[in-house]
Amino acid sequence: MISHTITVLRRVTSLTANRHYVKSVSWQTSITCLFTGLLLSGCTLWQIQQAGPDLQALHAQAQQGDGDSQFRLGLRFYHGLEVPQNYPTAYDYFRQAAEQGHQQAQYLLGAAFYEGKGVPKQLEEACHWLEPLAKQGNLQAQYIVGMIFLEAKTPSQLADPAWGAYWLSKAALAGHSAAQYQLGILHLEGKGVPKHLGDAYHWLMMAHQQNHPEAKQALTTLQKQLKTTPQEHRYQHALKNKAHKDFAAIQFVQYRLQQLGYPLKHIDGIWGKQTQHAIAKYNKQNQLSLPQEISPRLLQALRDDQQSILQPTPQEK
Repeated sequence: MISHTITVLRRVTSLTANRHYVKSVSWQTSITCLFTGLLLSGCTLWQIQQAGPDLQALHAQAQQGDGDSQFRLGLRFYHGLEVPQNYPTAYDYFRQAAEQGHQQAQYLLGAAFYEGKGVPKQLEEACHWLEPLAKQGNLQAQYIVGMIFLEAKTPSQLADPAWGAYWLSKAALAGHSAAQYQLGILHLEGKGVPKHLGDAYHWLMMAHQQNHPEAKQALTTLQKQLKTTPQEHRYQHALKNKAHKDFAAIQFVQYRLQQLGYPLKHIDGIWGKQTQHAIAKYNKQNQLSLPQEISPRLLQALRDDQQSILQPTPQEK
């Protein structure tokens, strides 16, 4: 019991020192968190002791630092299996596992902070856990990260609709129906992507074909505005004629460069001379040496450019 209490004390202290908490946690809140942690630790130990030898063995392995055991123990409290449901305790174990690189724990922890499920909603903390998973190809993480950058308000560093649309595009291209629906809505509004009814139709139809519950109504409304057939839309043309594995990244680069004032006639996800010339001009004016190709360095440079947040495109005004 004493050793577990010391562990809780150290964890609460580290939380208050964490960069996500320093600005918002007062001294009084820290004290409250401390005593809450102590109370939860006592309750948790008692609940585990009452549950039986299997759970006690799992707890012992978790205390020895086994990430999978920490995650599995967190799941017991998350779902209320053998013990009463307890989100704070579940997230405590998830965090221990997540800090050791356990991807399922990272996802559940990030999703909880995004949804505000059992914890205060914190987009920064959610992004901290989910964006690395998105970069590894987790479709649901890509979708949530995209929504985070769309929902965040200025002057937060997370308020970047173009970067949100980038992550939604990656998930949508891989078949994520909710991302397809949201991307269709973004094209209707011209938020983070060019306003274009054809692209909106494409993504909404893709979502509808996967039985997304809201896509049918959006399509019904959109079809009244369309003057061309879906086969004539430029998005379909791009995919069929000059498809590129980095379509989402190219479209983001084009959109961001246009935000920064570099002339591009088309934001179409097609890798061509106009995009290469714009990148070269961006390099020259900013004294950079970014390669003439889609690369993590290029994406990060454009992502970090603060002008993109301060100077929205005419479509976004």
